[in-house]
Amino acid sequence: MAVEWTNADHAILTLLGTGRCTVGEMAETTGYAEGRLRERLGVLADAGYVRRVDEGTDLYELLEDPRPSG
Repeated sequence: MAVEWTNADHAILTLLGTGRCTVGEMAETTGYAEGRLRERLGVLADAGYVRRVDEGTDLYELLEDPRPSG
């Protein structure tokens, strides 16, 4: 699935690259609204880049960072 990258996506992937994180923690760190983050996390999850660790929580982890490195 092709993703049209947004600044929020880059922030999410960078943050999850440092370890698991909740949507609330992402919002505090990035300044993006939780609703916007959830929307983009859904897109990134559908593409196979991130996943929710447990369906009962807002905890996410990075599966693959598709961005080219350095």
